[in-house]
Amino acid sequence: MNPICLNQFKKYKKEQRNQGLYSIKLKQMNKTELLEELIRFQKERSLFEGPSLEMILQGELLFQALITHCESTEMQKFAKTYLKHLKHELQHLLSKD
Repeated sequence: MNPICLNQFKKYKKEQRNQGLYSIKLKQMNKTELLEELIRFQKERSLFEGPSLEMILQGELLFQALITHCESTEMQKFAKTYLKHLKHELQHLLSKD
């Protein structure tokens, strides 16, 4: 396991608590709206060099929702793969000073 920066971990936990409204919003979306949210997320992500903590947490929630609600195995596989990628990015972000 990689060491993490305590300050970054505190920011992570605080930001995690702030994601409650986004989580509720995702739970109220149908499949089409989730796919539209995925497109919005990808566009926003492409604007920045690296993901912010907020973006990583929203991505985790979004891809969990996609895994749960999508019927296609290809979309579920894509969401699971992207979720692993976000977890890797989160670990990298938490290990920075």
